[in-house]
Amino acid sequence: DEYIELLNDSVNQINISFLALADINNIEFHNQLLPTDKAELQLLCSQFYNPNYLHLIEGVFSHLIKILAYISRKNRGSAIGVLDIYHCIEELKSSDLSCFTIYYKHIVRNGIGHGHVEYNYRDIVYTDKRRHQDILTYTELVDIYNNLLDVCNASVLALKIFYLSKMNELKTPQQMMLEILQAETNTPWWKIKRYLVSNREDEKKQLNVFIDVNSIDFNKVHYSAYSTAILSEQVLPGYDYYFLSFSSQVAYSGYAMYIGEKLENARNSEPTSLENYIDVLQDNLLFYVPKIKYPSFVKKIETFWYSGKIHISMVINKYHRTMGHLKINLRNIKIHRHSFYLILTGDIVINNLESLSQLEIQKIIKEQIKKIIKKAYKKEKKSLFFIFLPLGYTKLNLFRKDYRVSKLNSFGLGEDLIGTVERNWYSKIHVIDILGSTIDIYKSFRFAWNKNWLDLYDI
Repeated sequence: DEYIELLNDSVNQINISFLALADINNIEFHNQLLPTDKAELQLLCSQFYNPNYLHLIEGVFSHLIKILAYISRKNRGSAIGVLDIYHCIEELKSSDLSCFTIYYKHIVRNGIGHGHVEYNYRDIVYTDKRRHQDILTYTELVDIYNNLLDVCNASVLALKIFYLSKMNELKTPQQMMLEILQAETNTPWWKIKRYLVSNREDEKKQLNVFIDVNSIDFNKVHYSAYSTAILSEQVLPGYDYYFLSFSSQVAYSGYAMYIGEKLENARNSEPTSLENYIDVLQDNLLFYVPKIKYPSFVKKIETFWYSGKIHISMVINKYHRTMGHLKINLRNIKIHRHSFYLILTGDIVINNLESLSQLEIQKIIKEQIKKIIKKAYKKEKKSLFFIFLPLGYTKLNLFRKDYRVSKLNSFGLGEDLIGTVERNWYSKIHVIDILGSTIDIYKSFRFAWNKNWLDLYDI
């Protein structure tokens, strides 16, 4: 009960951490390869990694560890005292939760926030106000950032699961309710981006919901808007107005305003019916105007297109599961010309291996390796001018779990790396196998199975 009260008292801070983490996860640079040019790498760290490392600590990590530090002090019977980020870290370092503190760098945080950061050729020097220094290489900064982001994502996921199990006792953060709303309403033409609470000039509270719309059919948008307004009032009640803001590439910016009191009355009225919601739209006005006026049959074609897009993908996925095909993601795929041959490299993530044994995994990868290479080659050859040249060398890293591109780029020999596969028809290229690997020759392919992955099945 005490911990329930703690979470309820901290719901605003937890909501801030959920919202900040969602914003950080959506930043595009996570799926960009690290530049090989040193100046470009320095610029990337200056513009993205350092500011977002600080944002991650201040906006997410600090709120999460405050709860853990409070629980830790309560468990050992100590006074709660000050719970700023420094004292929270010191509390957790000497507890069973010390793993949470590994990727927090106090001097780095202070250097970025209110000290000094100096970019050298090989490393970055962080200096705080007391002239204490910490030095990180560029890859160390990227790894620390990625690992701290993973810690925050895992912690928030665990917290969300706990909220779902205690919905009747806990005040649920608004960001979590928005994600429930997104899951219920998102379609191929309708995607909720985020929300914002604001106060109107008449001192009424308004919930603004921002939506990406991709449809030329007003009726389709009208229906989705009503559904979103009804569900918004159900999961986020208590607002005087619910304002939907539409942005679209095929239509002008649009909007709709729904009256909170009428939405609430309609929800509580008996019997429950959609007819109760007839007058919830203010002034009966939903503004959404496509940039081009299309005939009605084109709108029907759009409906069939979206329907086919949904169902065809479901049928294809079911077919692949029935046929036992591997479900793969292509990451970091690159192809370039070397002399009179093409060189193909990249990372392959194989997703559906949980129920298979080690021998079964190795067997199915060998059987389908040609299809995997063909799929990777097909994806990138369109951007290559010399597509008529033969594929002379292939080197792919095989993973059993997906990660951000920046993390895959410098992954190391972790247990989620299954191994590498190489096919070399160009005698001038010689590449060293990964350290400690088990070599397996299959037809023209050379597999190097990662020792750490093999050890998982020996336990």
